[in-house]
Amino acid sequence: MNPQTLQGDAQASDSRFAAPAWRRANLTLWAALIVLCLGWELWWAPLRPGGSWLALKVLPLLAAAPGMWRGRLYTYQWMSMLVWFYLTEGVVRGLTDPQALSRMLGWAECALALAAFGMMAATLRAHAHGPQATARAAQTAAASADLRAEAPAGRRVDAPAPSPSASDTRP
Repeated sequence: MNPQTLQGDAQASDSRFAAPAWRRANLTLWAALIVLCLGWELWWAPLRPGGSWLALKVLPLLAAAPGMWRGRLYTYQWMSMLVWFYLTEGVVRGLTDPQALSRMLGWAECALALAAFGMMAATLRAHAHGPQATARAAQTAAASADLRAEAPAGRRVDAPAPSPSASDTRP
């Protein structure tokens, strides 16, 4: 197996995060935010009796449904920015709504938005370190195998230390 094949496999996995536990946690928080927003504006504490047009605030969350279901990293990236709008709304309504239930739901929305952001950021961070480490290990293994194949019998050759790549920006 050559290093180009391993690098191609690592690059192909960039669009999707394979760990099901991360995906389930992200899906759970995303679905909870949708349920909270809909329940709040339609039944529990709407601005007007009978429901409010503010329930349409879930449409951006619903637009993320295919990407969240498939665990697409690009969806996690833009959703991690979108949840800040829900956090902002939760803070404003948690501080200013006249009904106690509505204030409590506002703070619950804040907590869910922060948890969703944290989980998506952790997912993206874990994935960012995964493919690079895999590709670097594949390059090192291939270089080591090439050197061992070229070495005369009975002589030990150590693999050279991997050089940092240009894309590696970690401190």
